[in-house]
Amino acid sequence: MQSVSKEATGWMPEKQAALLEPGMVVDLDYAGRSIKATVRRFKTSPYITLGDIEVTLQASEPLDEGTPIRATFNIPAGDPVTVIPRSALLTTVEGTYAYVKNDAFFVRTPVKIGDANTQHIAVTDGLYTGDEIVTSGVMQLWLAELQFLRGGKACTCD
Repeated sequence: MQSVSKEATGWMPEKQAALLEPGMVVDLDYAGRSIKATVRRFKTSPYITLGDIEVTLQASEPLDEGTPIRATFNIPAGDPVTVIPRSALLTTVEGTYAYVKNDAFFVRTPVKIGDANTQHIAVTDGLYTGDEIVTSGVMQLWLAELQFLRGGKACTCD
């Protein structure tokens, strides 16, 4: 017989856990059903070196031990930020860039990035409202720029 409990625990990065508060309502996707839970407590383990925080949730109904649960945290909106597709970002040893349209040209512009998900990245500095950016083919633009700047060579080696 499987044991049941109304508590569920999981790990999340410290930066994300900092946005949560005890008592916050959470939506759980549990065995194909949607149920409510609340954030109960946080715990930092002395054995975890990656900075993850253990979050304990109190569900509105019993949960079977070992059953996977997907939690959705409804965090209040913060300040608006510029978000671009991951494909628009160029990361090199020299920094992080986006190509911005400037008249008939594309200019490689340094940007500072913030939070990200699998598809988008927040840009915290470097872009202005109304900037048009290249969203695909940025690696090809960079290689063309390198060849032009380095006399037809893709690298500075002889």
